[in-house]
Amino acid sequence: MLATYGPMMDSKDMCKVLRYPSVAALLAAKARGRVTFKLAELEGRRGYFGLTEQIAAYMESAFNAHSGAAPTQENRSTFELSNQ
Repeated sequence: MLATYGPMMDSKDMCKVLRYPSVAALLAAKARGRVTFKLAELEGRRGYFGLTEQIAAYMESAFNAHSGAAPTQENRSTFELSNQ
């Protein structure tokens, strides 16, 4: 993900990766506590931004929680290597 999006993702990229239909849906999920990574507004820029590493960790955590797999160093290193 870092190679594709860089260190920070904008709200449209977050929606694309997380498969939210709109920025409004992403913000609603954040308001309900369903999204656990930080969203920030940057002065002089429109929209919200998130750190790519936090979003990748959120996705990995969600995957491991629903697949029954406990987060392990092996899972983490495979995920990180494919995204560097």
